[in-house]
Amino acid sequence: MPNLIHLKDYSDQYKVRTKDYPFIKAEASQSRLMGVIGLKLHFEGLILYCHLDFEEYGFDRFESIEKPNEVEDMMLTENVMGGLGADIVRITFEEATALIYQAIDIGAVYGYEVPLEFFEYEYLLEDTMETLSKESYEKICQPIETHESLINYFLMRTAGLDHSFRKCMLQEGDFDFEFFDEPTALLKNEVIDYLDHYICRSIIDYYDAYKMIVTRIKVENNKVTTCELIEELVMSPKEASFQLNKNEYIMLFYLPSARGFKLEFEASDPSMMRNLYESGTLYTAFNKDNHHVNDKCYYLNGDVYASYFVTDGNQLVVSCFDHDNLIEIQNRFKDEYHLEMTAELEAENPILYRFVSSGFKDFFDFLGE
Repeated sequence: MPNLIHLKDYSDQYKVRTKDYPFIKAEASQSRLMGVIGLKLHFEGLILYCHLDFEEYGFDRFESIEKPNEVEDMMLTENVMGGLGADIVRITFEEATALIYQAIDIGAVYGYEVPLEFFEYEYLLEDTMETLSKESYEKICQPIETHESLINYFLMRTAGLDHSFRKCMLQEGDFDFEFFDEPTALLKNEVIDYLDHYICRSIIDYYDAYKMIVTRIKVENNKVTTCELIEELVMSPKEASFQLNKNEYIMLFYLPSARGFKLEFEASDPSMMRNLYESGTLYTAFNKDNHHVNDKCYYLNGDVYASYFVTDGNQLVVSCFDHDNLIEIQNRFKDEYHLEMTAELEAENPILYRFVSSGFKDFFDFLGE
């Protein structure tokens, strides 16, 4: 349960620092169907940025800028919200605060802390709306285009234990269906049209292994009206890898200076996710939309445009699951950074993350092991 006393204690510490910031507007990304929201609250002389997760992590990122300029706002907006693959829309102040406190409650259930900096500005919010209406949710959801996308979203929200939202927006009728009792990820879902319904083969994380779940789903009036379990099977990581792996396309470049390249590269796309490893820095760039959810065979990593690993040995290794993306990147690096590709290869099983975790600084040394 949320530790409300704990939250209040932190909030009270910052009461002495309050000052008046008249509210101007609130904005949110239309990504609620994916289980996450980017949120901006504009006040006079202040902007608050929130990244909210409604499956497990809750309120997992907070940033603020006092007296922001246009460039600072653009950079931080891209950094917090740019990778969510959705447009940004206006919402009300009450809807924004309700989303924040919903996320706080979810994170508290699983033991995740609220960013401490948030409590400096919490006095500006009002926890007045307990639940969001269907109309409020519709603002922060992209239109569902196909039965396949409806089913994929339905099973995603089921995997994340996001049941109240699922029942409000994706299903018709008060039926219950769960994969199991902990939030997990829908790694892959295959939708097969069969007679007057759909058969789905879903793969999810399941403790230290994986599980395949086969369901029968019926759709009417663009809502899921039935979801029945047909079969479930626990899979070993090796068994799951045959189902989850896709061909990986890789390019290698040599860099005059890894540090100089990283400074320029990070500035070119603030929305990229950055992770530091023993032998370099990994950047993940996401597609600008979530159209992969429309696919009959949905993959969790279908929203990844490319991964870039800059090693401390001045190498750049680029990985894509779509060869067309690889060609775009090759042309971009040649035009913008004057880099020539040194090597290209295709792997049936993904190898970039094995290289990233290996500690090697040279990709050829890694391949030779």
